[in-house]
Amino acid sequence: MDFKFNSETTEGETPAQPQEKGRQTGLLVLLLLLLGGFGYLYFFTGLIRPQEQPPAPQPPPQVVKQPLPARDAAPAETAKTAEQKGQVSPPPVSPAAKPVPKPADPKVAAAPAAKPEEKKPAPVKPVTKPEPAKGASPPAIKKPEPVKPATPVKQTEKAAVTAKNVPQKMAEPVRKAVAVPKKSGPWTVVAGLYVVEETLAADLPKVKKAGLTPLMTSGPRRPVSMHRLFYNEYSDKDQARQAVEMLRSKAGDGFSVQRGDKHEVYAGSYAVQSGARSEQQRLAAAGINVTIRKSQVPLASRKLTAGTFTDRKAAEEALKKLKGAGIAAPVLE
Repeated sequence: MDFKFNSETTEGETPAQPQEKGRQTGLLVLLLLLLGGFGYLYFFTGLIRPQEQPPAPQPPPQVVKQPLPARDAAPAETAKTAEQKGQVSPPPVSPAAKPVPKPADPKVAAAPAAKPEEKKPAPVKPVTKPEPAKGASPPAIKKPEPVKPATPVKQTEKAAVTAKNVPQKMAEPVRKAVAVPKKSGPWTVVAGLYVVEETLAADLPKVKKAGLTPLMTSGPRRPVSMHRLFYNEYSDKDQARQAVEMLRSKAGDGFSVQRGDKHEVYAGSYAVQSGARSEQQRLAAAGINVTIRKSQVPLASRKLTAGTFTDRKAAEEALKKLKGAGIAAPVLE
């Protein structure tokens, strides 16, 4: 079978191949130009390449300023006094004499100019209290035992001695002398302070004899040397109470005083020793043996006054009258 080729078709297709190659070549050249341009910009200009930023500088360390400890007053004063002692005042230089300045040795010249450094006192550390060990119980604090009050002397204690047991000569009043008289009135004339009732009764008519008006008031409690008739002491309070009841029934008087754990029983108390001795003899005749013990007992006193005066001269005249009537030591208050 014969095939016939058309010459027109072959001639029309062949010129299209070079045109297609030329287009591909142009695209390839354009691509190379673009790659070359980007490479130039990237490697030589740095417009496209990312720039490396320098590392940020580290901030300087923060310095925390701590407050200086307060200086004590005593070390500061001692430092000042030491500095004043160290500085010697230079001798006065006469203005007429002008010495030629000589080059001084810098070491020697710097020595007097240097001031002694003040030593800063070390801060006083607070005293830390020792903490108790863990698990250890704190020491038990013993409470002080209450002191047992001494049983007050019963009112049966004889402050005033009976007239039959005490001679009048032995009964002396207890008087309190005033050391410094008052400078301004009013002035009160005091005949005396009395503990023994018989002495007070003896001085009352003397005040009336002097032409003054007597007045009795309560005085201060004063320690008086008393003569007590000691009977016995007991450890049991009930036994002491029974002994007191026995003395009251047989002797007419009795009381007890507690001293510590003991209860002392007495048959009486007298301000004058002669009265205590006579009572001791009377009790011995009744079969009760007692001993005399001296002790200081605070007793309430009685104050006997003879009037109050606004004029000092009148008060002194009243004192003279009392002395003339037989009052031993009247005073002014």
